[in-house]
Parts: sequence; C-alpha cells; structure tokens
Amino acid sequence: MDWRDEIKKHVSKFAEQRVSIAQALSKELNSLKVSPYPYHAATEEAGILKWRIEFKAPNVGEISFYLTINDLLQDDDGKLPEDLSGAIQQFLTQKIKDSLPILQ
Repeated sequence: MDWRDEIKKHVSKFAEQRVSIAQALSKELNSLKVSPYPYHAATEEAGILKWRIEFKAPNVGEISFYLTINDLLQDDDGKLPEDLSGAIQQFLTQKIKDSLPILQ
C-alpha cells in the first residue's frame, strides 16, 4: 500500500471513530434535557479526542469536566467498548456523582 493511502485510510478511520463518540455523547447529554430530567448539559470539543462537558442542575449550579478517549477505552487494550452509549452513561453518572458529593 502506498504510504499516502495508508495515511488517508488511518485519518478516515480516526475521523469516523471521533464522530461516533461525539454523536453518542450528544445523544446521552440530550437525554438529560427531556422531562422529567430538568438538567442542561452541553459539550464542545476541547482537543482531538477530548470533550468539555457542562452540566447544570436546578438548585445546584453548573459543573464542568472533561471526557477523553482514555475514559472510554476498555482495560487499556486500546479498543472502544461495544456499548459506547453505556460506557458514556457510566462515565457521566460517575463524574456527576463525584462532582456533587453527598456528605455523611
């Protein structure tokens, strides 16, 4: 394979994966805006494979945090999980809970 074709193939696959993650993240954040969930959540790219997430809740305010590709990889094997939406849901749940601790 010509080296230029190899680069083209790699860049294309990378872009496809990035779009897939961004779409899944947007879908999950948008689900937080639908009744009965009174939250506002938004995302913006903060790097090649990094997204800044803003989460607002009534009577709480705004928190923000980052999602990187490493947060989604399975067991350091370099593969995205088959259930990408589930992995994003788990990440969001944990980050929001960690950012809003309930004191004992």
